[in-house]
Amino acid sequence: MKKASKKKKVAPRFPKKSAAGSFGAGLGKLLGTKQLWSWVLQGLSALILFQTLIFKFSGAEESKFIFTQMAMEPWGRYGIGVLELIASVLLLIPGTVFFGALLSVGLMSGAVVGHLTRIGIEVRGDHGYLFALALAVLIASVVVIALNPERIPGWVKAPFLRSGGKRYSRKKS
Repeated sequence: MKKASKKKKVAPRFPKKSAAGSFGAGLGKLLGTKQLWSWVLQGLSALILFQTLIFKFSGAEESKFIFTQMAMEPWGRYGIGVLELIASVLLLIPGTVFFGALLSVGLMSGAVVGHLTRIGIEVRGDHGYLFALALAVLIASVVVIALNPERIPGWVKAPFLRSGGKRYSRKKS
């Protein structure tokens, strides 16, 4: 008779992480909710937009230079400033977050395109700081929209969805 051989227990290559002992799990509990991430990104975007308004409305040399390069000085600077003010306020009001984020996406898309085509990434020795701020607000606003699909008004969704929330698909004949 052969004796049953005892198999050695081999430790797993990567130890299992417990939910309580894992740094990622603790961080996930703290920051894992999409609502919290959305608020952080909304606040960051609004803060950046508010901060740049000071330069637009005060007529800072950098702002005058940028809008002169875009052939929009001075009324374009004032108009864009007002739209950025509206966007930053809308981002902070829960019922209007979608519209604030959408307006921010439009404005910052224009800013990024302007930097890439006419102004340049670096403006008067700022090492691309203004370009980076525009890109940060653009990305944050897109993420805010993606995190909050329930905040998109029904009349915006309606052309893309049919009853029951399913996307339109072509019917095969």
